[in-house]
Amino acid sequence: MLVNGTARETPVGPPWITTSSGYLRAESMVKVLSNLDVRGATSWDVLRGQSIENRVSIGWRFSGWAISAEYVNRHRDENEFRITVNLLGLRQAGTSARTGF
Repeated sequence: MLVNGTARETPVGPPWITTSSGYLRAESMVKVLSNLDVRGATSWDVLRGQSIENRVSIGWRFSGWAISAEYVNRHRDENEFRITVNLLGLRQAGTSARTGF
């Protein structure tokens, strides 16, 4: 399992959680199989104490191509669901659906 966290610069809270805009982002990835990954990420506004964005995705890789699905839950009801197909040697192709038109 790979866990990654990032922060930006500013004096907010403890020295290891300092961000210039008050945002903190944490990410994690679990390799379920050798060709199957599940990822999650969350972004927080530290100053307001509220979630800005949460992401969950699954990626399935094969020899020469891969497919992934991602759900993005945003604070202001700007949610998205994405399906992406990557073909080796070609550009990325996919679609996205948003709520709150």
